[in-house]
Amino acid sequence: MSQKAAEVAELERRLAEAQATIEALLSGQIDAAFDPASNTPILLSKAQDALRESEERYRRIIETTNEGVWQMDAGYKTTFMNRRMAQMLGCEADMGIGRSAMEFLDHEGRATLVTKSDDAQQVEVRFIRSDKTIMWALMEATPMFDAQGNSDGTFAMVMDITERKKSEAALQASEARLRRLWDSGIILITVSDLQGRIIEVNDAALAMLGYSRDELLANGMSWEALTPPESVAADLSAREQLETRGVTAPFEKELLRKDGTRTAILTAGALLDDKEKIVVAIDLTTRKRAEWALLEVESQLRQSQKMEAVGQLAGGIAHDFNNILTVILSCGEFLLEDLQPMDPARADVEEICKAGARAAALTRQLLMFSRQQVLAPKVLEISAVTADMENMLRRVLGEDVGLVLRNSPHGGRVRVDPGSIEQVIMNLVVNARDAMPTGGQLVIETANVMLDETFVHPQSGFTPGPHVVLSVTDTGTGMDEATCARIFEPFFTTKAVGQGTGLGLSTVFGIVQQSHGTIRVHSVVGEGTTFSIYLPQVYSDAEASLATLPRTAFHGTETILLVEDEEQVRMVTRNILERHGYRVLEMRSPPEALLHVQNSSEQIDLLLTDVVMPHMSGPELARQLTKIRPQLRVLCMSGYTDDSIVRHGVLQAAIAFVQKPFTSDSLTQKVREVLDEEPTPSMKQAMKLMQDAIVRVTSDE
Repeated sequence: MSQKAAEVAELERRLAEAQATIEALLSGQIDAAFDPASNTPILLSKAQDALRESEERYRRIIETTNEGVWQMDAGYKTTFMNRRMAQMLGCEADMGIGRSAMEFLDHEGRATLVTKSDDAQQVEVRFIRSDKTIMWALMEATPMFDAQGNSDGTFAMVMDITERKKSEAALQASEARLRRLWDSGIILITVSDLQGRIIEVNDAALAMLGYSRDELLANGMSWEALTPPESVAADLSAREQLETRGVTAPFEKELLRKDGTRTAILTAGALLDDKEKIVVAIDLTTRKRAEWALLEVESQLRQSQKMEAVGQLAGGIAHDFNNILTVILSCGEFLLEDLQPMDPARADVEEICKAGARAAALTRQLLMFSRQQVLAPKVLEISAVTADMENMLRRVLGEDVGLVLRNSPHGGRVRVDPGSIEQVIMNLVVNARDAMPTGGQLVIETANVMLDETFVHPQSGFTPGPHVVLSVTDTGTGMDEATCARIFEPFFTTKAVGQGTGLGLSTVFGIVQQSHGTIRVHSVVGEGTTFSIYLPQVYSDAEASLATLPRTAFHGTETILLVEDEEQVRMVTRNILERHGYRVLEMRSPPEALLHVQNSSEQIDLLLTDVVMPHMSGPELARQLTKIRPQLRVLCMSGYTDDSIVRHGVLQAAIAFVQKPFTSDSLTQKVREVLDEEPTPSMKQAMKLMQDAIVRVTSDE
């Protein structure tokens, strides 16, 4: 713009000189030779030609320039404007002549224009166009003076800079947004040289990395120093993208914090110029924690679905299978009782009983890990259980494995099935022993812990509150992550063929889940494994265990009404009871039993009934019979394992229950317990609860 103004000024100077020469010639101040042809002074003719040439050139420049040319007198009235100036103001050139310049400027522009100056000044002003829109312009105003040195007006060159001002405003807004983002603490932002040395860093990056600004900048810390080995390959790929495209695609990596811990980030970078690049990143710690929790939940869901599938299979065959095992085990016991110690057939019968017992144990394991085993939970101290098992555990471990018990002096109480928790401990101990083939140390520890929200939130399966934790730690071979992810799957085993069923830890998992607890495992290859079982703590008094009775105490002379629809089970049950001195009234169905009691006045001391039978359930039969015989004792038996029967009908209602398959001892001991216990007022209520549960189960089937 200054060059254009200089050209115009030079033309004006030449015009003024030519005009002055002409005036001097005409006034006789200059002598000049005459042209004979035109009778005109030669110098005057040349001056007039130069004047016309300069005027024409001046006019072309003024009208073709892309800048506005504006001239006003000393009173700021427009005396001239070119077409470009008129276009910028939104009017015709001749319509602007005579109008005050103040009409076209805003308040600040007017103040600038009237500022007196003897020199040219370049200022940014806002013009108000005819349509009332605003135009930003760069105006170079040059004052004009007459021959006496008085102000004769102003000559101005005007350039439209509206688009530039918009760009500047957009740039300023962008810079402001970037500054807000820089200061927000939401994302990490760094500026570094092309070698990765950090030049500038925001507070979010400092908080994420744990360094001070001086530590990062003064020591010339680089991205390479903050990157763990596992993320180097991703950094190299990003560097190649920067070199070829000037920007990287977002990618995930980890950063090393000052304290040595790692932070997962999502990051991307871009070149700022040929010397610097910018890197932005967001912290993925919370998202990763959520993803890990989700993966754990999904893993537990898959595990639960697998166990549910096997559990449905196990539960589906349990009733018939348990009835069959009841017959096999009972008949085997009958044969053993009848055979002489030296009878050659005795060994074969003992093998039959052993096989039946193994089959029964396998069924219990299947039901335990599928959480369908009938449990009889009691309030007890885990530390007391481990103390009672110490001698047996030492025998299981052998001499080359040291056993250390660390029981809390104030052991908390939990509500679990005593036999099941013993099986949990035994299974874990046997697993630990097998993981230490050359010896080692096993530590069993109990402690009271309070699980708060901080601990529970990233975990799945935990609930906040007081818990008792049982930990079993070995110094064995340990397991890798892939093995740890599968150890609770049914039938999964790392042992050689024939050395494990793959049900040990599945059984542990099922029992813990059924006891409303949670189990966690931590293992390091070559260092060992720790299983931690968390059980909700209860504040009830521990329940005393029943004293072990001698076998002779299982006999009796009472009359028992036996109701069982399976003929073989009914036969062996009657045989067991009669062998122990009881008088047995054998009935094939509930209607038959009900009819017999209604038509007989004989003494009946105990009703021993199956739970699920055609025509009428055992609890319904018991309810109707206790109306006729209020003092009648009731003992239910079943091969079904539906958890709803146990939860809603039998154990919680205080109904005596014996699980099939049973042995002579287990059945007669339970019969003796029921006959000898004091009657309770809640018996009828218990019958009603059990009946409701059976109704729910049978309706689901």
